[in-house]
Amino acid sequence: MNKSISQFFVLILLLAALSPHAALTQTLQNLTLAINPPFPKAEEEVQAKAILVGADQDLSSFEWYKDGKQDKSASGKGKNVFIFKVGNGPRTIIDAVVMTPDGNRLSATRAITRERPVIIWSANTSVPLWYKGKPLPSPGSTVTIMALPGAGFGESASELFYSWNINLEPHPEVSGIGKNKFTLKTSLVPDVSQQIIVRISNANQTIAQEATLILPTRSTELLVYRLTPAGLTDFSKTISEFGGTAGGIFDFIATPFYFRQDLAFPPVFVWSVSGQASPSGDKPNILSIKTNSGESSESAVSISASAGKGIEKQEAEYLFRARFR
Repeated sequence: MNKSISQFFVLILLLAALSPHAALTQTLQNLTLAINPPFPKAEEEVQAKAILVGADQDLSSFEWYKDGKQDKSASGKGKNVFIFKVGNGPRTIIDAVVMTPDGNRLSATRAITRERPVIIWSANTSVPLWYKGKPLPSPGSTVTIMALPGAGFGESASELFYSWNINLEPHPEVSGIGKNKFTLKTSLVPDVSQQIIVRISNANQTIAQEATLILPTRSTELLVYRLTPAGLTDFSKTISEFGGTAGGIFDFIATPFYFRQDLAFPPVFVWSVSGQASPSGDKPNILSIKTNSGESSESAVSISASAGKGIEKQEAEYLFRARFR
């Protein structure tokens, strides 16, 4: 009786030790590949390192493949590092196959792409037509962010997974398959930049690319230029002090930068000459100063522009002096 009981408990212990242990061994063993540098140039030397979890690395046998062809000199027992050069093509595929001491076969694949993704953006702010620069975001403006994957995926942009981070915080609501574009509203605080990071990967995670954008926010600006007698704007320089010969009419034009287009646009302009409000007629951004021949004068001129109300109100001001002799 005692012998039968002992055999029964031994059997129970063996069953408990064998099947769960085998399942646990299978579960814990894992193989991943780390690539350095992640985005190499053509003919640059790259290191692929196999990270083996749950098995003795030194006793495991490694097989390395580049674009489907085995590199026998880099393969062998304990050889978990593969050094190679990328070609001129858009991607290079690296496979690692590992046989562990207990007979398990593990494999991992990574594709190295030479081209980095790009993040482009556009803001709903305004600049004059002649201005060659980009309309920068101003406080409270809406910005459209879009990621352009680098070459090498093989899938279309709509099939890739996009993971977006804003100021180091993940934003799953704008992340997902095909979600390469979203909009954000900038801070109402002037001159605050935002960091945008996107990680792009294919469905099986064998290819990954990452890009970072520092998105600037600029305060609204107002600049003043001289209108020539022919009615042309002299955009070569702004006016801080203007000197002219008395006896004619002098015209000045105010030009706003980075005002939001979703507010009242163009903004409301208010001119002041020597502290007195000056009417501007049917073109509110143009001021005309009439002078008399032989009469010297000097004036402090200011122009303000504003749009919107409350905390979303945008405004800017410009000052200059006008002297006539």
